[in-house]
Amino acid sequence: MILERAYAKVNLTLNVGFEKNGYHELESIMVPVNLYDELEFEVNNSDEIHLFGSNIKDDIILKTAMIFKEKYKTGGFNIYLKKRIPTEAGMAGGSADSSATLRGLNRLFELGLSLDELNEIAIKLGSDTTFTLYNHSAICSGRGEILNFFDFDSTYHILLMKPKYGISTKKCFSLYKPKELKNSLDMRKNIICGNDISTLLSNDLLEPAIQSEPNLLNDINYLKSFGLNVNMSGSGSTLYIIDSKERLLEIEQKLDNRFDFVYLTKILCRVE
Repeated sequence: MILERAYAKVNLTLNVGFEKNGYHELESIMVPVNLYDELEFEVNNSDEIHLFGSNIKDDIILKTAMIFKEKYKTGGFNIYLKKRIPTEAGMAGGSADSSATLRGLNRLFELGLSLDELNEIAIKLGSDTTFTLYNHSAICSGRGEILNFFDFDSTYHILLMKPKYGISTKKCFSLYKPKELKNSLDMRKNIICGNDISTLLSNDLLEPAIQSEPNLLNDINYLKSFGLNVNMSGSGSTLYIIDSKERLLEIEQKLDNRFDFVYLTKILCRVE
């Protein structure tokens, strides 16, 4: 049995430009966080793929597995999913599962493929799959597949809060008014490396997300009442606060039942 972890991501910044070849141009600083789904893989005696732990129609894990099996002519196998990352949350849970499937099957069948070789498949499966394949903090551009990795001393804690509703990525982008990108992320990367994140956080999709789901503004204002900066990951609906572990523990204890998912964890520079 092969175990693989699928780590969630958070957008510290997200700038969205004009549409090009069916995708909006993006500039984003993405980081992995210590929240993950678990996938286990084993060979079976058939020529079929069986996925356990998911009832999602057209699951991205199955799609990825079928592409992998066809490309590398493997036998059948079972996949067992333990889901922890919320859906419709802006944390790339589906992309992370897809990337973990590629890594896990590579190990299961002892193919010895590099991440660069696996990325030839990943890049075709979604905008975040390249990032979740490498799991290394990066400035991301293009549609999210161009990565400029960087390292920093990971001392940050993050409180993730997923409301009881999700936000449609498609609808969120449809409400967004594109702008020219300014290519200013190198400066922001230096802020992270300098361990001062308080002035960094931003997300161009926050306003269209609020238009899509007005309750989001109520939740943001509720969290701002604690006197800290609140940001949103991706197209939402996950909100987050970055601060000391002690301060975030205080906030976590004060939260009411308005959130479906609350999780205090660390920002990772990279997944080893």
